[in-house]
Amino acid sequence: MRTFVVATTLIFAIAVCHAQTSPPSRPRFHLYICPGLDLSSLNFTYKAYPETISFDKQIELRLGVEAEWILSRRSDKWSLVVQPAYISYTPSNHPEGGFVHYRALQLLAGLRYYFVANQPSVWYLTGSAFDDLPSDTRIIAGNWELNGRPRIDPAISAGYRFKDRFGAELKYEVPGQVVDFVRWESAPMKTASLILSYKIL
Repeated sequence: MRTFVVATTLIFAIAVCHAQTSPPSRPRFHLYICPGLDLSSLNFTYKAYPETISFDKQIELRLGVEAEWILSRRSDKWSLVVQPAYISYTPSNHPEGGFVHYRALQLLAGLRYYFVANQPSVWYLTGSAFDDLPSDTRIIAGNWELNGRPRIDPAISAGYRFKDRFGAELKYEVPGQVVDFVRWESAPMKTASLILSYKIL
C-alpha cells in the first residue's frame, strides 16, 4: 500500500507541474481517479498427477489513478496511459490444503486509441501490459506455502468517456502465474475488471 501511495503522489506531482507549463487552450496531460471492481479466480494444477485446487471467483474493490498523455497535436485519437492501482483477491472458499490472501500493486502502461475525438462522448480501446507486485500476500496450496511473484502480462480494455469527465471501461487480463513453481505446473490468476474514472486534472 505504501508503494501505491508513493506512485500516486509522484504522478500527481508530475501532473500539476505539467498543467502549469502546458498551454491552457490545449492540455496534453490528464489525470483521473479510477475506482473499480475486479472479478478474479485462481486454480492450481499439480505436476505429478492431475490434481487441481480451485478457488472461487471473487469480486474485490480496486483503487487506482491514471495519467494520460495525448500524443498528437493535430488529433486527439492516440494517447499513452500509465495506471498504478491497488488490487486484492481473497476468495470466500478455502479448499482442503488451500488458502489465498493476495494483495498487489499493479503498474499498467499502454497505448489508447479514441474512435471519435474532440466530441462530448467518445469510445476507446487500450492495449497494455501490466506488472503485479505482490505485497502482504499469503498463498497455500496442497499444504505448501508458496511465494507470490511479480507477473508481467498483457491486457486489453474497451471504454467510454462522457463529456471528457466521467468514464467507464471493461478490462480483460491475460491469465498469468502468481507464484513460484515448485510442485505446481501452473497457477494462473484470471481477472476481468470494471473500472470507473473521474477526471481531476
